[in-house]
Amino acid sequence: MNPVDWKIREGHMKDMRTFAFPTTLGSELAGTVAALGEGVSDLAPGERVHGSTGALGAFADFAVIARDAVTRIPAQLDFVQAAALPVGVLTSATAFEAAGGIGPDIGC
Repeated sequence: MNPVDWKIREGHMKDMRTFAFPTTLGSELAGTVAALGEGVSDLAPGERVHGSTGALGAFADFAVIARDAVTRIPAQLDFVQAAALPVGVLTSATAFEAAGGIGPDIGC
């Protein structure tokens, strides 16, 4: 569960975004591919993937998600570890991009 998930659940985001209820919450997921959509050929059923749904749908037994919103789970990670990464990594990447990248100029 990402912080935004519990904030939505507790009603703290109601002034920023409205949701039609009932709805399935959840922004990050990890699991195995059950089926592929039309035009997806670089994944296979049974592969382990993780990704971000945006804000809805990850707290379900099955989720439909765009191909460009998931990636394969590295072998050394389990599902719990992999599910915790998408929003944090995206947030970090966005911050580094806004700062002009990483390198010696910003002390890394």
